[in-house]
Amino acid sequence: MEITKYINEFTAQGYSIVPIENINIVNESRNFISNYISKKYKVTGSSEYILNHCHELIDQITDSKVNQFILEIINEFSKYYKMDQIIYSSCATFLERILGPDIASQKHPNIVFQYPNSERISELHSDAPANSFYEIVSWLPLVNCYSSKSFYILDKNKSFSLLSSYRNNQFNSFKELRAQAIKEATHLEVDYGHALFFWSGLLHGSVINKTNESRWSYNVRYKNLFAPAGLKEPLSFYNIFSKSAITELASELI
Repeated sequence: MEITKYINEFTAQGYSIVPIENINIVNESRNFISNYISKKYKVTGSSEYILNHCHELIDQITDSKVNQFILEIINEFSKYYKMDQIIYSSCATFLERILGPDIASQKHPNIVFQYPNSERISELHSDAPANSFYEIVSWLPLVNCYSSKSFYILDKNKSFSLLSSYRNNQFNSFKELRAQAIKEATHLEVDYGHALFFWSGLLHGSVINKTNESRWSYNVRYKNLFAPAGLKEPLSFYNIFSKSAITELASELI
């Protein structure tokens, strides 16, 4: 894999869609989720089919039912897997080049499930400054994501420009800003087998999923261990994920 291409892309625009270099652990964890659903609802099919169509199995589907459903999956998943390790190992070369060997990871990562026509969307926002400006967000889809089944993002130049205009009162309302952002945004297509990495300062969000398939993804944040944590309390928001040999040595003495 020509990793330099993706590093340059990330630096230029603030995000990059990177091919997964180690798909085995991702396949294994995806199969775990689909097998859980298969046993719960007594259905058969490929992992891709079950995840895309699991919303059809939940009787009179609602956001509250989905919340409970996802909590059940996360509780079982966490007994066997650590999501920060799954994502890191799937794209280790890229992430170490971006962050270095001393890394902190989000303590409570997410499994995201968005079913068709749910109005529970991710409103236009940027993660920083509440989160660290030195943070990278990883988004790894478990199914092919496209159109309204995916989400939208604005590169660093468009994000800077729109945020500057908003702060200078050049929009009459947030609704007006959102409409302009969606118009200028890149509406991402990310196939299974790829991961999206983006800088925490970028504007992004999602719209109502108008496809007939559900969206599933992993979502974990990483930052350099010694970088500022923004407004987050480091010990409650991050785990120490990895340390270089020199940091390991110094930590024994300090």
